[in-house]
Amino acid sequence: MIQLTIKNLLQERTRLAISLGGVALALFLVLLLEGIFEGTSEQLVAYPEESKADVWVMQSGVSNMHMATSVLPARLKGAIDDVPDVESVSPIIYANVPVRTGAKRWPSYVVGVQPGSEQGGPWDMKEGSPGPKAGEAVISDLMASKSGLVLGDELEILGRKLRIAGLSRGTFSMANTITFVSYEDMEALLGVPGTASYLLVKGRPGISANVLAESIRRSVSGVNVMTREEFVASDLSMSRQMGAEVIQVMSLIGFVVGVLVIGLTMYTATVRRSREYGIAKALGVRDRQLLAAVGFQSVIVALLGLGLAIAVAYLFRPLVNAFVPEVPLVYPAASLVKLGLSALGIAFLASLLPAYRISRVEPAVVFKE
Repeated sequence: MIQLTIKNLLQERTRLAISLGGVALALFLVLLLEGIFEGTSEQLVAYPEESKADVWVMQSGVSNMHMATSVLPARLKGAIDDVPDVESVSPIIYANVPVRTGAKRWPSYVVGVQPGSEQGGPWDMKEGSPGPKAGEAVISDLMASKSGLVLGDELEILGRKLRIAGLSRGTFSMANTITFVSYEDMEALLGVPGTASYLLVKGRPGISANVLAESIRRSVSGVNVMTREEFVASDLSMSRQMGAEVIQVMSLIGFVVGVLVIGLTMYTATVRRSREYGIAKALGVRDRQLLAAVGFQSVIVALLGLGLAIAVAYLFRPLVNAFVPEVPLVYPAASLVKLGLSALGIAFLASLLPAYRISRVEPAVVFKE
């Protein structure tokens, strides 16, 4: 039966190639969309991930940075500085506001950092100074390139002109960019003197983040304290919720397309070989063996299509990185496993229609002209 299965697949190679191409295209588009979504989600949490802080302190009731607002009294820094396990505290002021470069408006996380802060500033500079002074800003290198800006040019934030003093890497995504300004400029722009959005805390050498967080909770009340890993996970969960429904719809469409492509291919092949199946039945081959053969064919086509889709996806990624660097592509293992299970589900459902056709074939068909 295995030989019969392989023979049937290879007899009509054009039809097989079309079927493989259809399944691979459907699965590739699903994987591509998930890769863009996953990459964008991870880029949204690049700032807290790269902040160099062991612990984040924020307003009570706040547990993320994305689409959230936290306000703390700046004097709280002194109370946290006094905690024995703390080495340094770096306050930041943060707001999600547009940055205007000429006629363009860029959604941006604007972060105000204090001079000499160990945490919270740019983590990878392309050129210029990483510590913006009053009247200065550090922007994404990709945003500068797309806007035709260089060091020394001006941009506008909330109606105020700032000079570009540095260009940073890894601070641009399709959803937003990250812009760094001085702490005092951010206080003036938002009209919130004497406040902070978050306090980024670094522990003494040898102190774990969990121990440090617990020490701060015992010493300071009325705030939320999270380790960097907890904060990043919370922010990532929030960002993923925004596009989950779109991903589910596209995955369903790809699944349905795969079922239809393989199902119609297998059904057509079954109809064309009704006489052969009738002969097999006349020779004593049981229905379940024939059904297993059809199911095996569907699995082969689905798995070959899956392999082709994954290969194209990984070959496509360096092209995207080279020509469209603002579109991050990440293919997590969970997505590949889910795609594999989808391929098996496609194979199962696609084999139902040809299986029904086989069950209706009678051995007497061999005597018909």
